[in-house]
Amino acid sequence: GMQTLSAKQEALDEALFSEPLFRRDYACIIDEATFELASETTVSKRALVAGWVNGVRLIDNMPMKVSAQ
Repeated sequence: GMQTLSAKQEALDEALFSEPLFRRDYACIIDEATFELASETTVSKRALVAGWVNGVRLIDNMPMKVSAQ
């Protein structure tokens, strides 16, 4: 079934916290159109992540796919 936005954020947080070498700066799901934090009604969502591994800052993003019912 469809996962709520808060469940997606929780899954993102859990994945990052499970990496012992990763020191997180931020991890959030945003609205691609406005770069504001996403809401349940946001059509195009993107996950943004930044943090540190062994003194190297890593920044990445990934579109969040819409699941079919």
